[in-house]
Amino acid sequence: MSRRRSWVWVIQRVLGPIVVVGSIAVHRHIGVDWADAIYETVRIFMLDANTDLAVDQVVDPWIYGALWFLRALGPVVTGAAFIEVLLHLGVFGVIPFYWSHHLVVCGAGRIGSQFVRSALDRGQRVAVIDHDPDNPNLDALRRAGAKVVIGDASEDATLALTKIQRASVLMTTTPNDVLNLNIATLANEMCTAASHELVSICHVYDLRLKQRLSQALEHKSIHAFNVYQLAAEAVARGLDLKDRVVIVGFGRFGRSLMRFLVQNHGSSLTYTVVDSHLEPDTARERWLREFSSPSESVNIEFLCSDIRSPELWDHQINLDEAKIQSTAVVVCTDDDMGNLACALDLRDKPAVSDIYIRLFKPVPLLDELQCGATAQEARLHEIVVWSKMLEGFHIEGMPAAFSSLGRMRTDGAVGRESSGAQ
Repeated sequence: MSRRRSWVWVIQRVLGPIVVVGSIAVHRHIGVDWADAIYETVRIFMLDANTDLAVDQVVDPWIYGALWFLRALGPVVTGAAFIEVLLHLGVFGVIPFYWSHHLVVCGAGRIGSQFVRSALDRGQRVAVIDHDPDNPNLDALRRAGAKVVIGDASEDATLALTKIQRASVLMTTTPNDVLNLNIATLANEMCTAASHELVSICHVYDLRLKQRLSQALEHKSIHAFNVYQLAAEAVARGLDLKDRVVIVGFGRFGRSLMRFLVQNHGSSLTYTVVDSHLEPDTARERWLREFSSPSESVNIEFLCSDIRSPELWDHQINLDEAKIQSTAVVVCTDDDMGNLACALDLRDKPAVSDIYIRLFKPVPLLDELQCGATAQEARLHEIVVWSKMLEGFHIEGMPAAFSSLGRMRTDGAVGRESSGAQ
C-alpha cells in the first residue's frame, strides 16, 4: 500500500468511526440533538478547546473514556492531516524534506517505470524525473507512491529537486545513451561536492559502447547496463539446445541472444537468423565486424523473409523433414501477436523440439495449448520480457536495499520510451 493510499485508508476507515463514536458520546453526555453532537465532535478536530464537555464530571466510564480519547486524538489527527496537506501541496518541495537514501530514476518509459514499480513494491522511496508532463506512465507512478519531477534531468537544478545529494542510487533510463551518461556524471559531481556517495546506473542501448564503458568506468561509481543483453542471457541459460537454433527477429534482444549463444556454444550449434528487415550480406558483415571473438568457423545463416511465410519454413529452413536435426526456435520480434501466431504455425513441424515465444505480458492461453499438445508437437515456452529482462540484474556496490530491483513485475504497464531531459 502506498503512502498516499494509506492516508486515504486512515480517513475512510479510522477517522469516520471515531467521529461517529464521539458524536454518540457527546449526545449521551450533554443531551444535545445529533446535529449539535456531530458539530461539537468536529470542533475538537478543528483544535477548538470545548469546555462544555466537562469530561471530569462524567460518571459513565464508557462515555468518559470515549470523550477523553476523542479530545486526545482529535488534535493529533488534525495536525497530521495538516502536515500531509502541506506535503501534498509541495510546501516543502516536491520531495519531502525528510527523504534520504532513496532511488532517483531519470526517464519514465518502459524500462524506467518498471524499475520504479519494482522499488515501490519493496517499500523503497522513489523520485522520478521526466521532461514530458503528458507521459501516460506518470499518473500510474504517482498513484503507486512515486514523487514526480517534470524537468530536464541534465540540469543540476532539476536533480536538486529530487534531493539527489541524499539519494543512494541514481538510474538513468532515457533513450539517449550520451544523455544518460551526462546525467550520471553531473549527479556524481554534485554528490562529491556534498561529500555524499551515490551509485549511478546508466542504461546503454549500444552494446559495443556499453562494453567499452564498463571497462572505462570501473574506477567510478557509474555502472552501465543493457536490459536486452541481460534478458537474452537469462533466456539463453534456460534454453534446451540440441543441434540447431533459429532466431526469429534480429533486434537488440535477438542480437544479444545470438552473441551469448555463440560465445558459450560456438560451432557445436548451427544458427539461423530470420528477420523481415534483414539484408543478409550486410548483416553477416556487421556480425563479423562487431563480434569480438573469432566467429568465421561458426555456421550462421541470415535470411530475409516474412516469418509467417510457408516458403520460409518449408523450403528455406526445411522443418518438415524428421531427419533434419532437432531445432529450437526463439521467436523474439516486438509483435506479441505475431510471435504467438508464428509459434503456433511451427509447433507441428517434425524438426522443431521447442519454441520460445517472447511476450511483453503473460498469455494464459499458452498453458491450455501446452496441456492439449500431442507428443509430436513442439513444446511452447513463454518468455515474459519484463520478468526475464532484468532477472540477472546486479550491480557491484549497489546498496543492499536496492539489490533486488531487477526482479521485475510482469503485470506492469508497458509504455513508450521516455526521456528525462528536454
